[in-house]
Amino acid sequence: MRALRSLILENIRSQAASCIFIFGKPGTGKTLCVRAALSELTRFLRRKEIAAHVVYVNAGQTRSPYYTMLEILREMGGSSAV
Repeated sequence: MRALRSLILENIRSQAASCIFIFGKPGTGKTLCVRAALSELTRFLRRKEIAAHVVYVNAGQTRSPYYTMLEILREMGGSSAV
């Protein structure tokens, strides 16, 4: 889990990837690692006073690009009435 968390943070901080796709068997700690990395990223952004909005969406639960985007919009405080 530490290796995955480090990889996620390294990619985000270096801007090597604008999106990160993580997959694997259920119960392997994917969600736990991502949430820990995003929490650390949020703390880093606050310390540096960088304005950014961090959103976590589990695409396995939204099941389609359309509903994934609606969930991102909802998480960012937008209206999902389309």
